[in-house]
Amino acid sequence: MLIRSGEIARAALQAARDVSNSITRLARADAEHGIGPIARKAEDAAQRFSDADKGFRGELDAGGGSAERLASADSGASVLIARSSSEKSGSAGGFAGIGEGKMVSFTPREVKSIPLKGADGRVIGTAFPSKPTDEKGVPAWASSEIDVAGIKAKGSDFAVVPAHEIPPPTGEGGRWFDYGEPQDAPWIDDIMTSGRLPIYAWAHANPEQFVVSVNKGSWLRPKWMNLHIDGETYGRLLSTDKHFAQAAGANPGASVVMLSCESALPGGSAARAAAERLHQDGAVTGNIYGANGDVILPNTDNNNLAQLAVVQKYDAAGTPLPLFEQFPAP
Repeated sequence: MLIRSGEIARAALQAARDVSNSITRLARADAEHGIGPIARKAEDAAQRFSDADKGFRGELDAGGGSAERLASADSGASVLIARSSSEKSGSAGGFAGIGEGKMVSFTPREVKSIPLKGADGRVIGTAFPSKPTDEKGVPAWASSEIDVAGIKAKGSDFAVVPAHEIPPPTGEGGRWFDYGEPQDAPWIDDIMTSGRLPIYAWAHANPEQFVVSVNKGSWLRPKWMNLHIDGETYGRLLSTDKHFAQAAGANPGASVVMLSCESALPGGSAARAAAERLHQDGAVTGNIYGANGDVILPNTDNNNLAQLAVVQKYDAAGTPLPLFEQFPAP
């Protein structure tokens, strides 16, 4: 199998088809929007994704049906962006967050951040790892792209897959998911308008806070502490982060996708406050998107097409919420 879960492989297969269709749509929009090189390479891109489609199909056919239709986030089949605890954080000025039950001040230079790089080494965003597995899994996902006639792109640039949490099989632990049909990414129209692929910002989160790791020791003897910070503080941190600034500087006007669990869930303020601050500081001039559900980055060890899945959430009436909320540019 290209990816260890049969169902997410099928979702990736459909996403590859959707990406092909989306790029073809970009070509049709070229004359109207002037989106330039992405659209002009649509035919070659569609062919490349068609080839990827055949590769997925061959692997799926060899996999023997749907026996592996479920994926556990704890089995190594995917990276689950876990929600943080419900600790409260805030800051009257400067930078501060809650860690080990107390308010802790910090500077942006003390925060652990790593660049998210595409397959060709270009910086496409930033990540704030706070667990040991974060520093390997998230950059690997970011760099899993397909060369579409000289332009590097990933499935998540064009499609999002809804995930549905289900009970684990008898004797199995962890969280298990079933995957629905891929949907056009909410930022696809932004790409059609600007011709720019999105910038990504990754951190663990819940509806009220983000989590970052801060060095309260020395550079020679670091002592890392996880802090819970509110959305406004996270927005200010992104505005000062060198990797985020590099990605935004190379891709002005691009949308920003916050890969953080439930950060935009109704009733919370994390994603909205972060987006407001980023727009206020001028660090982002495009639309910003936050996830309503838990974010899953399917494993990319054995394939070169990074996908993005979000756990489907529902309102009190049982109506499905959008996978992402949009915070429009001012």
